Amino acid sequence: MKLRGKLQVAFTAALLPLLLLIGFSFIALSQLSQSINEMHDEGLAVSNNLVRLSTMTENTRVNMLQAVLNEDPSNSRRSTIYLHPDGEKRSGG
Repeated sequence: MKLRGKLQVAFTAALLPLLLLIGFSFIALSQLSQSINEMHDEGLAVSNNLVRLSTMTENTRVNMLQAVLNEDPSNSRRSTIYLHPDGEKRSGG
C-alpha cells in the first residue's frame, strides 16, 4: 500500500468518530431544545427544595464572608451547618 493510501485510511479512521460525535451532539441538542421549550410552555414551578437550597447557599456565603472579614473561624464552622443541616461531618474526599 502506498503512503497516500495509508494516510487516507488514517485520516478517515480519525475523522469518522468525530463526525459520529457531531451527529450525536446535534441530536442531543435538539432533544434538549425540545425539553426546554416544553418547560417554558408548561411553566417551571418553584419547588421547596430549590427555595431551601437558595437559602442555605445564601447563609453559607454570608457566614464565609463574615469569617474572612472578621478573621473569625467560628463563622466558617457555622456555615458548614447550613451546607449539611443534618449535622453530619462529611469529608471532601
